[in-house]
Amino acid sequence: MYPKTVPNEEELADKVQLVLSTSGGHVGFITGIFPWKAKYWGDIQVIKWLKSH
Repeated sequence: MYPKTVPNEEELADKVQLVLSTSGGHVGFITGIFPWKAKYWGDIQVIKWLKSH
């Protein structure tokens, strides 16, 4: 997304939380040094959210 296309807080539904990464990518971004131990950015964000609630 370009900065001008990121929605404002007023444009989001009450139950929507916008999460932006500083290094780009997308929710399906895969990281990890071993294919059988892949880490998915979206999954990590969900776990962080669940732990905080």
